[in-house]
Amino acid sequence: MSSEEMIFNGKLEDLKWSDDNGNSIDNKDLNNFLEEKSKKNFQEAIEKYMPIGSVLKLKDKIGSFMIIGFKYKINDVEFDYLGIKYPEGVNKDINPIVFNHEEIEKIFHVGMTSNIQRKYNQELHGENTGFNMTL
Repeated sequence: MSSEEMIFNGKLEDLKWSDDNGNSIDNKDLNNFLEEKSKKNFQEAIEKYMPIGSVLKLKDKIGSFMIIGFKYKINDVEFDYLGIKYPEGVNKDINPIVFNHEEIEKIFHVGMTSNIQRKYNQELHGENTGFNMTL
């Protein structure tokens, strides 16, 4: 079981905290550590191929859009993202749209980041990490 899959059923004060290198940290330093980690995750996430669930404003488009897919092809033209109108989602009157990273004007929300998402992102960038993109 990976650390991302663990379930904790004890008391919060019983938790032992450590940084990315396995060094123990006390509760006093925990907030600083989490703040730095959050900044790092955000910086990674706003690079090309933002996480699924990210909500954005696009240049020359009205409203907000949420990312639901990557590298979507239409007539042999590949787009960075597949998105849907937010908060409406997909329905009979609203279809998904395609767009490229350069069209992002503003970020309202960054979708969930995890080690799995980071490996998938590396594969999207053409780096071979061994991540299986097929089910």
